[in-house]
Amino acid sequence: MVSVLLTLALVALPTLGAVTSAPPAAAADDDPADLTVTLTALTPVTLTPGQPVTLSGTVENRNDFTWTNLQAYLVIPRTPFTTRSQVTQAVADDAGYTGDRITKLDTFDNIGDLAPGDETTFTVTVPWADLGVTGAEGVYPLGIQLLGTRPDGERLNRAVGRATTFVPLTAPDRPAVPTSVLWSFAMPIAPVADGTYPDAARLVEAVSEDGRLRNLLDLVETTPVAGSTIVLDPALLDGLTAIADGRGLPADAELSEAETEAVETFAADLVDLARRVSTWVIGYGEPDQQALSMNPETSTALRQSIDRATSDALATHGISGRRATWVGPGALSPALLAQLRQAGDQPFIVDSANLPGWSTRDGSLLRTDTTAGPVPMLVDDDLSAGVPGAATALTLRQRILTESALAGLQRQIDPDSRADAVTVVPPDWDPGPQWRAADFSALWSAPGTVPTTPDDLLLQPLSTYEDDLPLPTATPISGQLLASVLELQDAISTLDAISVDEAASTDLARSVAWLVGTRWRGQGPEAIALAREARSRIEDQLAAVTVEGPPSFILSGSEGQVPLTIANPTDRTIRVGIQVRSTNPQLQVPDIEPVDIPAGARNTVNVVVDVGQQSTTSLTASLVTADGEVLGNPAQFNVRSSNASTVIWVAMGLAGALVVLALARRFVLPRRSRADEPDEPDEDGPA
Repeated sequence: MVSVLLTLALVALPTLGAVTSAPPAAAADDDPADLTVTLTALTPVTLTPGQPVTLSGTVENRNDFTWTNLQAYLVIPRTPFTTRSQVTQAVADDAGYTGDRITKLDTFDNIGDLAPGDETTFTVTVPWADLGVTGAEGVYPLGIQLLGTRPDGERLNRAVGRATTFVPLTAPDRPAVPTSVLWSFAMPIAPVADGTYPDAARLVEAVSEDGRLRNLLDLVETTPVAGSTIVLDPALLDGLTAIADGRGLPADAELSEAETEAVETFAADLVDLARRVSTWVIGYGEPDQQALSMNPETSTALRQSIDRATSDALATHGISGRRATWVGPGALSPALLAQLRQAGDQPFIVDSANLPGWSTRDGSLLRTDTTAGPVPMLVDDDLSAGVPGAATALTLRQRILTESALAGLQRQIDPDSRADAVTVVPPDWDPGPQWRAADFSALWSAPGTVPTTPDDLLLQPLSTYEDDLPLPTATPISGQLLASVLELQDAISTLDAISVDEAASTDLARSVAWLVGTRWRGQGPEAIALAREARSRIEDQLAAVTVEGPPSFILSGSEGQVPLTIANPTDRTIRVGIQVRSTNPQLQVPDIEPVDIPAGARNTVNVVVDVGQQSTTSLTASLVTADGEVLGNPAQFNVRSSNASTVIWVAMGLAGALVVLALARRFVLPRRSRADEPDEPDEDGPA
């Protein structure tokens, strides 16, 4: 009996429009209410006169105390919004737009007690007659407010938790509005210098059952092909492949059979989806285009690596798509548009904050002129930004329906309006584990929605954005990081020049693309360290490739072959030649044409040397790329002709002969001379 009286007393409390929409109150500043309300299901998808409204969701208690006697109430205003500006202004001001709390008996859910860390569900059903709405066409904010009692017994008539979405009420014959969803599949983790992913476990979890990316892909499958476009970072597919085959795993990590299957299945499903629906491809690793546009002296070479990594990844996975550039808030500039326009007419996904002069009347697709020509832009404008509650598959469905309804109303008033319902889903959006309860596919059966794609809209004449662009306010990656990556790029270029394995060189180009990604904003020192480590690894490989020759070599004549050995201790096949130079400018030694040296092998080649009349010469042998660029340290050695040895021995022989002759003259010839002389007479004569 007491509980019945308490319930009657609670529902008898007056409904407060502006008061109930205020932020949750707390008994003390250091102990605020922390109840997370998530909306998961709503029927019907649009308000239909005569039909009841049922709204379901979950409540999680993040406080360190138990909330008692929790109750969930539906709130809705009597009159709808009819323009987009009304919605955005109300959300920005948070000025009671949620509406009135419906407290009639049996129209709220008695949740009960909720302990710290616990989560529970709620379902509120309100008959049409109790909604109290006027039934006018437009968009009605619809939400849940929680009332509860704190441990000290305090219970205010203010919401201690809430979540809000929107529900349109539209005429069945309302004109159709182009409706499209862009789903982003980006790589959530990054590799280190050796190509492994320290956070591989996080990606594996995301693509496994009930993981964020798995849920996202399954949700996209419920969208008609004509209404879906995926925005794909090909680095995601590369990372999945590397992790599945073990190359991308840290040394101490190993996937189970189930985990490997989950990764491979997700990758295959994503490739299949990309081949079936409209696909926009952003640069590999989401490059920071703002930083590149601010550093034109380095951007040309770095963009070559980004383009190469992107193209090769698409070819590897058999995917084709329209190239696009995603520009975040505060990052757009005329220089950025002009630089990328020179490479083609790829569309830009641009945050509406970058285009203060944009109006929904212009449509989501428009063009702007640059010094390099016109470029198309797709405006990303999140109508639900700032709305209380988590973004779920349900709130996304209702956001798209709201965009469609408001665009239809605008087109009715303004026949020249290009208003549409093109929605860009944030890259990190999580549909949540209960996304199936949202019945997202019901969106496409609602009146006034016509599935289309941005590609279809690009074929039509576009409005021109003529206002000036504001100066960039975002903080890009630093010029110091770009300089470090450019040094890495130079080392990669040298390794590319001698590498036979194109795939290995492409992997290095992908490492360059990774290091200029927007993910490194605010993490400059870490990225610079990775760039330097990667460059050091390459330089060590280049230094290990050597040419060796004998310190001294004697030719059998004036001409002969000198053996030189090329050592390749790297893990790739290389192609190098040998350039030989002599200290004697008159001696020309032909170069050795490039030869392939397998990984870990040594190869000996013979250099033909003709010293001519020279007895000795000093030679220098250097490795060269196919383009003639000298590589590494040269080998120096001396070459001596065997003719020189013969001359020396002949000279020594002649010298010996001369010595013998000299001795002969000294000891033999004088005696012979004395023997030939006549005897002299005796002075005394005969006796």
